[in-house]
Amino acid sequence: ETELAQLAARLATPAYRLVTLVGPGGIGKTRLALEVARANLHQYPDGAFFVSLNGVTAASEIPNAIAEAMQLPFSGEGSPASEILRLLQHKQLLLIIDNLEHIMEAGTALLLKILQAAPRVVLLVTSRERLNVQAEDLFRLKGLPYPTEPEDTTAGQFPAVRLFGDRAHRLNKQVLLNEETLPHVGRICQLVEGLPLGLELAATWVRDFTVAQIADAIAQNIALLQTDLKDVDPRHQSIEGVFEYSWRLLSSEEQRLLPLLSLFRGGFTAEAATQVMQASPVVIRRLRYKSLLQHEGNGRYTIHELVRQLAEKHLRHTPEIIPAARQAYAAYYLELVTEKSPLLNGPEAAQTAAGLRQELDNIREAWQTAVTQADQALIAQSADSLVEFFVHIGLNYEIEKRISDTV
Repeated sequence: ETELAQLAARLATPAYRLVTLVGPGGIGKTRLALEVARANLHQYPDGAFFVSLNGVTAASEIPNAIAEAMQLPFSGEGSPASEILRLLQHKQLLLIIDNLEHIMEAGTALLLKILQAAPRVVLLVTSRERLNVQAEDLFRLKGLPYPTEPEDTTAGQFPAVRLFGDRAHRLNKQVLLNEETLPHVGRICQLVEGLPLGLELAATWVRDFTVAQIADAIAQNIALLQTDLKDVDPRHQSIEGVFEYSWRLLSSEEQRLLPLLSLFRGGFTAEAATQVMQASPVVIRRLRYKSLLQHEGNGRYTIHELVRQLAEKHLRHTPEIIPAARQAYAAYYLELVTEKSPLLNGPEAAQTAAGLRQELDNIREAWQTAVTQADQALIAQSADSLVEFFVHIGLNYEIEKRISDTV
């Protein structure tokens, strides 16, 4: 509802003629675009048209796809590009251009020509990657809101929970959102981070398992997130298939970096990615543009947990690089604790603790990596600092157990 209202406001403003819905596969870009068009059809006397680029392999084919969607014949007197510009020139309409990412550069150039030639045409584009042009009004989609506390009494009001409940009830009328099921539905929502496709794929299993069993299975293996329903787009029949489509569109350097970034836990800074994984800021930015990374606005980046797990599977294809990458990762975060821990006893204690808390998941994983690799030098160097940090933030019991497990 929130996104629909925001997009309606944009479309009501003449300045916004190129609106891009950007997000990972399965986030609901196409469905949202169609719903926006239905809700705002009154603004376009010549109509709204859906142009799917699924079968389009080159930007030169886009004019034909638009003409077919509008059921307008070409005269044959010019190129398809010039023909479509002529047909659109005096129209007041909305074009939904769906799935542009695989022909991004040339496709964007054509869309800019349409904007120039047809001043009353509005373009609503869906893509896993932003267009990166001045005319673009970027609308980045994230997962549906979901409860973060297991005992949240308002869990049934969250959109993610409602979506799962609706899809599950369609398949099994015995599945209801109640005190028994809500905690498990909330856990499913957390595991897929509100991703609509993840919720819908999870819901298809209510014919075979309880909601609690589905949550446990997803936590153990995301391969469960697939379906054989005949009316589901083949590209969206599994989370892994959605990811692999994006993977094939990446450059070799992007394919090198993304699996390495899957080693981080709870997010990371650009500095960490650069020092630990030799990441180029340009490549990090490109992965963000392609919706495989999210920028949190505080200098930190995160990876959707499903994307992280699937990228990690690609890391296993190059096992020879894993030990060195893990060693660099462990060294970076444990040395960070060693460097910062003296400040926990001074005037900068609160600020230092807050900064280290942001890296708590990485610090835990770094320690476990050092222990697993039996890196005695790194363990000895960082143990005291690690204890000081954990005690400072009240995790005495945890650090006692972690230290005792290494003895």
